[in-house]
Amino acid sequence: MQVPLFLAISSLVLFHFAVFTESVDIPTLVPAVPFDSLADAKTLYDAIAGLGTNEAKIINVLCYRTSSQRAQISQSYFSLYGKTLESALKGDLSGLFRDLMVSLIYSMDDFLAIGLHKTLAIVGTDEASLMEVLISQSNAQIAAIKASYFKYYGVSLIADIESDTIGTAGSFFVLLAQGTRNENSTINATLVQEDVDNLYKAGMGQLGTDDTTFVNIFCLRSYNHLRAVFAAYQNQTGVTMETVIELEFSGAIRTLFLSLVQYAQNKDQYFAMRLYSTLAIVGTLDVDLMRMVISRCEVDLGNAKTAYVEAYGRTLASDVSSDTSGNYRTSLLALIG
Repeated sequence: MQVPLFLAISSLVLFHFAVFTESVDIPTLVPAVPFDSLADAKTLYDAIAGLGTNEAKIINVLCYRTSSQRAQISQSYFSLYGKTLESALKGDLSGLFRDLMVSLIYSMDDFLAIGLHKTLAIVGTDEASLMEVLISQSNAQIAAIKASYFKYYGVSLIADIESDTIGTAGSFFVLLAQGTRNENSTINATLVQEDVDNLYKAGMGQLGTDDTTFVNIFCLRSYNHLRAVFAAYQNQTGVTMETVIELEFSGAIRTLFLSLVQYAQNKDQYFAMRLYSTLAIVGTLDVDLMRMVISRCEVDLGNAKTAYVEAYGRTLASDVSSDTSGNYRTSLLALIG
């Protein structure tokens, strides 16, 4: 059976499609102006070292400063008081509030590396969380995370992924962790058509499925390119890529492929869904919630908030508020904006 002829999808049309599906990233946390790291360090010291702890002061500093500003505050704290801000917070706070405040002290690379290690260390890898981090980072960010991972644990992230995952899913994660995705936003219509043909031949066009072709295309092509491929595939075959995956795959790899398609098509909806999944179950998945709020608040959490309302008819802040409590809730809501 042959794939239907290419239906006049020019590079111009593909470019317009890619642009149409892109959105402007809206953060919920922006740099504080004016900013004085020494003054903030002193405020934190007073909040921690005095009789009792002034949690409000801690929140008003750490939850309203960006990652780079918090790094400067940490350096100033050590210069002034001869101890790390991390150790001071750990010694004075407790519970989820402590975990969130300490997480804010790490650089983003260290924070995500530590989180990935926890994800891989548990019995049964949390593949959804591993996936979320790896597909949402640039090649440069993945390289930095891998460097942090080795710094902390003395083993490579890829080695730990290889020892913790198997089969097609393992190959999928290893290729993502190599950080070699094409990041050129230009759409090449010829390559789009080649990928459409190859995906068809690897799946619907034969008995059985060539997993490797799907893994390579999904993990190595730019997201702009993938959106164009998915659109062209549906245009030529009448079948969505989601349907192809449902028909051709099962188990973990099907879930992973579907997640990547969703992210490529609309990352705002993807993160809205991920956030909802942490709050909708009995007992909040606080580790996942903290990771997404911290890692996305300076990038595009504002977009995810809008997508959340559109998908679920209520705000992210309202769901977080009803599912958390105390200083932990106050801190999350400050970061969410």
